[in-house]
Order: sequence, then C-alpha cells, then structure tokens
Amino acid sequence: MKKDIPLNEKHLKITSQLFSLTSVIIIIVSSALTGFLLFSNSTLFYRLIELLFGRIPYVGNMAYYYVKSMNIVNFNVLFEQAFKPLMMVDILYFFIPLLFFEIIIIIMKRYIMKHDHAFLTALLLIIIQGSILLTVNNNLILTHHIDSSLFELKNTLVRCMFVIQLILSFVLLYRLRNLNRFNLSQLFSHKAAKRLIHSGSIVVVIIFSLLATSLIFANNYVKTVEQNLKVDYVINLKPTADGLVHLNVPEKITKPLNMIGVSFPKEINGSMLTDQFGITEIDAGSMINNFVHTKVNLLTYRFLQVPLANASLSIFFLVLIFILEAVTQKVKDHATILYHIQWVLSAIIYFSVSKNFGTVINILSGLVFLGTSIHLIAYWKTNKKLLGFIQTVKDKWKHPKQA
Repeated sequence: MKKDIPLNEKHLKITSQLFSLTSVIIIIVSSALTGFLLFSNSTLFYRLIELLFGRIPYVGNMAYYYVKSMNIVNFNVLFEQAFKPLMMVDILYFFIPLLFFEIIIIIMKRYIMKHDHAFLTALLLIIIQGSILLTVNNNLILTHHIDSSLFELKNTLVRCMFVIQLILSFVLLYRLRNLNRFNLSQLFSHKAAKRLIHSGSIVVVIIFSLLATSLIFANNYVKTVEQNLKVDYVINLKPTADGLVHLNVPEKITKPLNMIGVSFPKEINGSMLTDQFGITEIDAGSMINNFVHTKVNLLTYRFLQVPLANASLSIFFLVLIFILEAVTQKVKDHATILYHIQWVLSAIIYFSVSKNFGTVINILSGLVFLGTSIHLIAYWKTNKKLLGFIQTVKDKWKHPKQA
C-alpha cells in the first residue's frame, strides 16, 4: 500500500516537474531555431540582398538584375566570405549563452530542491532569469534585419518560456516556504545588502572601465581609417572611338571589394549616358567618400559612441552608489533617502543600460540592484512608522466602517 504524500509536497513536485519541462522546451526550441538558421543561411542571404535592393526607390529590382547579369557582384563569394561568418557569429551569440545559462538554471533549481534555505542560490536564479529576459532581445542581430518573422518567432517562443519559468521559480519558492524549507526574512539585512553592492559594483565598474577604454581606442582608430579611405577619383564619361568608356578604377577601391566578390566592369557604354543625360563625368571619389563617411558615422554612433556613453553613465552611477553606501553608515538619520537614491540608480543600470552589454554584465549589475532592494526591504521591516501605517491599512481593509 502506497504511502500518502502531503498535498504541499505534491504541489512542490508538480511545480518542479513543470519547471524542468519548461527548461527542456527552451533548449529544444533554441536548438531547432539554430538548426533552421544553419541550414537555410543561403536562402536568408538572398532574401537580404533582395531587401537591400528593394529599398532603392523605383529602380531597385532593375538594379538587382543588372548587377546580377553583368556579374559585377559575385554573390557566391560574398556569401562565403562575408555573410556566412557573420551568420555563424550571430547564431553562436544567440545559442551558446542561452544554452549555458539554461543549464546553470537547471543546476540551481536542483540545488534549491535538495538544500533547505538556499537563499543566495534562489536570488541568483531570479537575477539570471530576469537578465536573460532583458537581454535575449539583443540576440540574432543579423537575422532581425533579414526576416522579421524569424526574429518574432524567437522572441515569442523563447521569451514566453522564460517568463513561464520565472513565474514557476516564484511558485517553487512559495511551495518551499509552505514546507518551512525557505524563508527570505533572514537574508533581508543591511549587512547582506552591503556585501552584494560592494561585490557587484566593483566588478561591473572594472568591466565597464576596460570596455570604455577599448571603445575610446576603437573610436579613434575608426576615425584614422576613415581619413585614409578618402578617394580622389573622377570618371570621364566621354566615349572613345568604339563608343565605350574605359574605366581605370584605383586599386584602393578594387582590392578590398574583390575580397568579397565585388568587381567593377572595365568598360561601359558611354554614348547612352552622354546622349540621353548629358553627363560627361562623375565624381566617383566624392560619392564614395560621402557614402563611407555617412555609414561610418552611423556605425560608430551605434556600436561605439552609444555603448561608450552607456558605459560611462554606468560607471558614474555605480561609483555614486558605492559612495552613498559609505555615507549611509555615517549619516543614519538620512539613510532612507540615500537607500531610495541607490535603488533608483541601480534600477536604471539594470533595466535600461547594462542589458545592452549582454547577459553576464546584466547579471552582475543585477547583484547591485538586488543589494539596494534588500536595503529598502530591511529598512521597511525596521521602520516603526511605516509598519504602523501598513497595519492601519490592513485593519481598515479587514474591518471597514459600517455605513
């Protein structure tokens, strides 16, 4: 005869099984999407090419078929030399961190189930899951520009599974609490908060300082390269006796383009251009320089200047949090104001800034946010006026005045 299992333990077991099932679904969906991207990268490449030419108003499709028929661009070489490696980086950036942290989450869940009062593990579990939800939207950058449906598929399925898993984590901790195996009240102390703030802020400041230094060097290097890329080249469109314009394109232009399968024709029919449009020359150097200057500015702004500004802002906020942490020990009469300022600053870093730098940095900044949150909770637990106000609200809610 089977021994009856208490209802709370049954609920705990069911929650644990649902958690594990969600983890399996996340891994399967991520693996399936990764496999699909690997085996359909050629289709996605030509989809990208069509989208790029399609953005050219009126003559986009005509330009695409002309370039293709004249073999100006060797799409096979462009695919092998440029697109395929970028696609592989995109896929690995999506799949490997997701798989790694999901395995960590599974291990943490098992540890919490086997060990009572695993406070730190439980909090880290919540922080990791929250960080993944904040940062998973930054993955599959290249695919996002090729096919929005794939990007939405990844967002809908993976994010939905992580939301469910995060909810199950809270339910799991609630079930453990009902069995007296988990109680966070012991952790809500200013000492624990201070430890988390110190460890998290010091590590993140070091990482952001190194990152900011690298971005400054990269920004200066890009400016130097941009200056050296200036081209002085004018195409004379006056045809020779055979009616053709012979192009002598500088090696400075042709050499880097040949590496990715782009080649210029050596001659074109110039009579059509001079007769119908009255064009006798084209300042190709000016066109190339303007194009390069615009694109370089856009790329440096997005990938260098914005991250540098965010990293600098994070360093400033974290140093300020660290200073306020020391001040609260000496000015305890105004500690409540300082705790709230710390919490707001750490929330800005965690929810708005650090999520743009990947899951690892977001998790580390999450430790600071966790520490400032514990400061507030510990203060609320010891503040008699606040506790009295909460009790008054509860009494009025339970025993409303008779009309």
